[in-house]
Amino acid sequence: MNEISKDLNLKENKPEICKSPLQSEMKQNFEFFGLASSIYALFFACCLYKNTAGITFPFFVAGTVYYFVTCMKQLGMQRKKGGLFYMLSLSLLGISVFLTADKNINRITILGIVLLLVSFMLHYVYEDREWNFMKHTGAIFQSVFTSVFSIADPFIDFKVYLDKKDKGKRGLTKYVILGFAFAVPFVLFIIVLLASADAVFADFIFKFFIRINLVQIIGFIFTMIAAFFMSYCFLSTLLRKEIPEESDKKVKREPLPVIIVTAFASAVYLFFCGIQILYLFVGKFSLPEGYTYAQYARQGFFQLLFVCILNLVMVLACLTYFRENRILKGILVVISVCTYIMIVSSALRMSLYIGSYGLTLLRMLVLWALAVIALLMAGVIVSIFKGGFPLFRYAMVIVTVFYIGLAYSHPDYWIAKYNVENFLFEAENGTEDFDYRHLSELSADAALILTDPAYFETLSEKEQMSSYYNKIQRQADMMGIRKFNVSKYIAQKSLATILQE
Repeated sequence: MNEISKDLNLKENKPEICKSPLQSEMKQNFEFFGLASSIYALFFACCLYKNTAGITFPFFVAGTVYYFVTCMKQLGMQRKKGGLFYMLSLSLLGISVFLTADKNINRITILGIVLLLVSFMLHYVYEDREWNFMKHTGAIFQSVFTSVFSIADPFIDFKVYLDKKDKGKRGLTKYVILGFAFAVPFVLFIIVLLASADAVFADFIFKFFIRINLVQIIGFIFTMIAAFFMSYCFLSTLLRKEIPEESDKKVKREPLPVIIVTAFASAVYLFFCGIQILYLFVGKFSLPEGYTYAQYARQGFFQLLFVCILNLVMVLACLTYFRENRILKGILVVISVCTYIMIVSSALRMSLYIGSYGLTLLRMLVLWALAVIALLMAGVIVSIFKGGFPLFRYAMVIVTVFYIGLAYSHPDYWIAKYNVENFLFEAENGTEDFDYRHLSELSADAALILTDPAYFETLSEKEQMSSYYNKIQRQADMMGIRKFNVSKYIAQKSLATILQE
């Protein structure tokens, strides 16, 4: 009797392996999810292995969305309202990668696709309508990073799948796996022995492995394995539903300390903004000794950008973690208005800097970020007076739409256009310096400008630019069908046309 009681107590104290019904259903249906993830992994490797900007990328994004949506439907979950925006945005971002050859923009785009996809899946699985900005952001990063700790889930789920089989079938599966596990090294051992015994056979085997490029095959297989674990583990983590669906109901803190902090900060901001208006915008007061007006205007835009971001985070934190207070609201409005003055100041400084030293991707991104922050601050100001404002969705739409515009704008084209039109001929006349090295490092997106007949004769004489034109030709020669990229194709055609003239 004691042994029975002891056994029952052990069963009661045994922790549950799977708390979520959705994850439990996934475990019980490993035959579908394992096969789906394996097919997706093969598709992933075919699209992206050594090819992150080719014609296959839009298909990869569409296939990724299809994979996750199909898995959700298998669990009986239907797409919610708002899902169409995610799917359309992901598709547009995927197409933009295929249309541009700018690696820097494509890296940002791929990061954006990952974050947008995670947000889409969270919206699919959770009831997130009441989530605030901080909870949304935290949920995205939690879902990504906790997926790493689910790396054992495919093995556990496979064992559950085997346990469901009857004893005869389970034994057969085990013997098949063991057979393959021993067959591969045994066959390789025999091949090595036979190759050492016969020179003709050895030559044939050597040429065979050279022809199939063993390193490429191994790389492709590792890409498949990584894709399988990433997709399966993320899905398993998501279905575990460890993020509470209810908004945090914690008691908000006393606002007095933060009122004091923000009051002093706002006083400094008001003084600083007054300086900006008098010195930079109006320019009527005398500058510090040794400063020209241009020198004063062309410094500090990165610091101001950081302060603008800091203000955005500070206002969000105050709204999220501290009790509502009229004085605090007033101070936050003052900080928000000061942030707009800082945005204008930073943008003006950057514009003057670009006018003197030219346009680069980083400088363009600063102007883009300032425009986005200005719109985000508008949403924050609305949130100060309207507590239920869906700030996260507003911010996501703003950032997504603006980034899609940036991705399709081909920044390198505009960088080349601005710099060539404003500095090239001045440099030839000896009145300005011109950075041909930076121009030669631009992507194929800039080729329409750099092969323009109005500039080509001058540019082609420069040693730095010859490397650019050679790069365009090499990229076109290595492109192929799978790696076909619109921007690289147009660049090669444009170069070929100007060389024939």
